[in-house]
Amino acid sequence: GKLAGSDRVVSGAFRQYGIQRAFDDEELCDAAKALSYLPPAQGNRVAVITGAGGFGVMCADYIETDSPRARLQMAELSDRTISRIQEKAPPFASCHNPVDLTAAVTNEMFVHTLEALLEDAGVDIIVCITFFAPHSITDKLIDQMATAINGSKKPVMVFTEYGPFTDTYLKEFYKKGMIGFPSLTRTVKAVRFLVERGRILSALEEEA
Repeated sequence: GKLAGSDRVVSGAFRQYGIQRAFDDEELCDAAKALSYLPPAQGNRVAVITGAGGFGVMCADYIETDSPRARLQMAELSDRTISRIQEKAPPFASCHNPVDLTAAVTNEMFVHTLEALLEDAGVDIIVCITFFAPHSITDKLIDQMATAINGSKKPVMVFTEYGPFTDTYLKEFYKKGMIGFPSLTRTVKAVRFLVERGRILSALEEEA
């Protein structure tokens, strides 16, 4: 009763003054990383790149699940973007969103797809699901992704999982100015914070 009502008042006051609220320590740290490293999203349309279709589908489910935070939606890729992805993707890949480049993915293929999504005006934020297990994916992918992203105002979030080497790869992404998480749910939560921040800043600009 009274406590629940007070909490709603606090949440309402936070929203009114553009304060983003974290509900636990992990969420607080993840939000701080995302908001300090990446630009705010200009919209809520998310594109996903993966070499593992199952993870791409799970990510899409998390993106489209209702949340008290910013609502997200899967971006609809333009015909031009789909055609560009098909130039490098294997014939059996799924070149729609989520983009599944399959286990045949290479560094070149992944970065080419990332560049195509960065240039698509219908995409506001990108989630890269990266695994370093396929023999054709190497450590050089991190540098190549950083080069592709450099100068773009579109935020790119990374999810990676590679056993005992996960933390090592996450640190390498951080060194190159990219944010990565070892969990899809944490990744999507961080995406919501960036979309929420974009909306707050847009509202403040309109009021000014």
